[in-house]
Parts: sequence; structure tokens; C-alpha cells
Amino acid sequence: MVGTDEAATSPANAPLDGERVDQLPELTDPPGTKPETSEVFRSFNPEQHKAVTRRTIAIIILSILAALYGVGAVAFVAHDLSSDDFVRLIAAFSGIQTLAAAAVGFYFAKGE
Repeated sequence: MVGTDEAATSPANAPLDGERVDQLPELTDPPGTKPETSEVFRSFNPEQHKAVTRRTIAIIILSILAALYGVGAVAFVAHDLSSDDFVRLIAAFSGIQTLAAAAVGFYFAKGE
């Protein structure tokens, strides 16, 4: 029923805890307080992030390359590979070594 006082006295329109609707508290943080996430983003250091990323990538690439060469060297020392096969294996790794060097060079190069 539009236009009656029934709508004004409806429980949905009742004041909250005795407060008037136009006096609701603000939904912003009080002065001097900060949301918890602001500390996370404030502590983010782009230079430190770049350094950690570069170091991690370099360690992974160099570890994989060292493992490949190490397996080849162990196989050669254990007489599982002939010297011709060992030379072919090292030649095959040269392409991977070149890619690793390019990747490490890219990540450690200064972009000035």
C-alpha cells in the first residue's frame, strides 16, 4: 500500500541499534590505520625481486647444464661412451650451452 504509514513502520526501515540511517558509521579506515595488504605491497622491492628472479633462473639453467655435462663425463669415465661418442655428445650440448648463455646474458644484462 503506497502512501500509508505502514511502509515507514516496516521492520526493514527500522533504525539500526537506535541509530538513524543517515548516521551510519563511515566504511573507511580510521585515520592512522592501514589495511593489512598495504604492508605487503609497501614491502615489495622491484630491484630485489629482479635480483632474486635472475639468480633463480641462472641457478636453474646452470644446474641443468652442469647435470648434462656431468652425466656425459661420468659415462665417459665409466667407459660407457667411446671417445668419438663423447665428442659427439659434447657437440650436441653446445647448442644447449649457447641457449643457456643467451638466457643468462639476457637476464643479467643491464638495460641502460
